[in-house]
Amino acid sequence: DILDPGHLPTRLRQGRNEDVTMMIRIGMSIEEVEKELIIRTMEYAGRNRTRASQMLGISRRALYNKIQRHHIQCH
Repeated sequence: DILDPGHLPTRLRQGRNEDVTMMIRIGMSIEEVEKELIIRTMEYAGRNRTRASQMLGISRRALYNKIQRHHIQCH
């Protein structure tokens, strides 16, 4: 199946007209998907945690906790 912008909340669809996608393989665990989404969002946000957390619709603290849990390098 394909996840397209229509599946996302309105707040994530508004703003930029850039078509940024992420491939999700059938059989990926939710944890793997979450980790990949955080990595891609951090890259897109220029490693700015505040901006990335806003894009993801979570608090900066929640993002920090997810980064720690998934052992994501943010250098």
